[in-house]
Amino acid sequence: MTDININGHINDVDIANDFAAHFKRVFTSSGDDVDYSEFMRTWADYISDDVQSSFECIDKVTVKLIDKCVKDLTIGKACGPDDLGAEHLLYAHPALNALIVHVQNLFKLILCHRFVPT
Repeated sequence: MTDININGHINDVDIANDFAAHFKRVFTSSGDDVDYSEFMRTWADYISDDVQSSFECIDKVTVKLIDKCVKDLTIGKACGPDDLGAEHLLYAHPALNALIVHVQNLFKLILCHRFVPT
């Protein structure tokens, strides 16, 4: 097996430190209040100017549709950043019906307000 050489570094610690230094140099924070305010103003303008409403889609998000989608989830996949996997939804019984109603409400609110919460 050949040694990996990245920017003259061959051991894991030096390579990791080189990557860390590089990303520290090129990283810029997106937490700037001016950028966020501009985004929110643009978003508000877009919503107020849009005559075509997403309300037409809201009635199509039914408990039956959510239930079918949950049952069609593939198990054994990696969790997302929230550490929730398909198994959490599939095996939530007996609370599954209540959970599906909450998921339905969440999707309806996302469509209504055109905003996906973090």
